[in-house]
Amino acid sequence: MLIVYLLCFCLVSLTAFSALPAEVRSLILDNCRNSQGRLRPRYVAREMLSVARFYAQMLFAASLVACVVLIAAVWIDDYIKLQLIAEALEKFEPDAAAWEENLKAGPNSVSSQFTQHHMMQGGTQAGAKMLMWTLWRLVPVATVLVFAGMLLYLRLMSQSFNRALRDLVREESARDLRRIRRRYLQNTAQSQRPG
Repeated sequence: MLIVYLLCFCLVSLTAFSALPAEVRSLILDNCRNSQGRLRPRYVAREMLSVARFYAQMLFAASLVACVVLIAAVWIDDYIKLQLIAEALEKFEPDAAAWEENLKAGPNSVSSQFTQHHMMQGGTQAGAKMLMWTLWRLVPVATVLVFAGMLLYLRLMSQSFNRALRDLVREESARDLRRIRRRYLQNTAQSQRPG
């Protein structure tokens, strides 16, 4: 079983590494080698830690968004079952009047299911009708809010990715510069030895 976990870890690591831009991958590979050009396990571990830190920043931003979406879904599910929302979206029509008729059509319509759900929570039939009317009027606002939320999510993830990638490139460039300086000093020291 340990072999399976190691294979999965290697596969995920390779995928994560190949998802980085080519220039950054090149820097990382160069920083894994010592002055003789051989791979050093300590350097490889350090570079893997840098890549892991990069993906941890990305995962943190995504998990924050996932938590907000989950909390919103639970809150919405208390008032309107998410299943009813899905059924209402399945019956969507561009014409608002036709969509409203689709929601009310049939014995097991979305409208009757919503009324049953509202009454099971202690509400009245009149309260369910008033809530349905309010929700119907809020559909455009909810659509705009969902669209704005998606744009905000894209912006957050873009900024998070850019910041994490910038930090990774700075770290890798600084290591690369130190490596180049060290090699230069070694080469100049060797060339100045009396031969």
